[in-house]
Amino acid sequence: MSWTPEEISKLRTLAFEEKPNAEIAATLHKTLSDVYAKRSELGITIPKVEAAKGKEPAPAVTQQGSLIAARVHDTMSSATSPEERRQLAQHVKMEAFVRLVFGEITKPDADAVIDAVNKEVEQANAE
Repeated sequence: MSWTPEEISKLRTLAFEEKPNAEIAATLHKTLSDVYAKRSELGITIPKVEAAKGKEPAPAVTQQGSLIAARVHDTMSSATSPEERRQLAQHVKMEAFVRLVFGEITKPDADAVIDAVNKEVEQANAE
């Protein structure tokens, strides 16, 4: 998707106002994927924006990891069949990868997601 200079300027402004990517996408009439890609291309990922504003790093990985594991458990619990559980596991892992690539989560947090998904799948298979 092509971007005009005005759209790029607005993207930068909204990113530095710390607007959520979904809101940025809606404002600019772009898809969420377009916003992720353009922010990455321009180097205005969430951690870089926060660093530029002098913000403290995200909460400790142990806290984030616990939150991630709880969310994964809630998500995986909604699966009603083994096939649905496998599909959900793939979706959650892919989402973690995309968020890692676009700088929204750290590598340890992505690893925590994958570990939590694998644990949920193992427990489900044991049942």
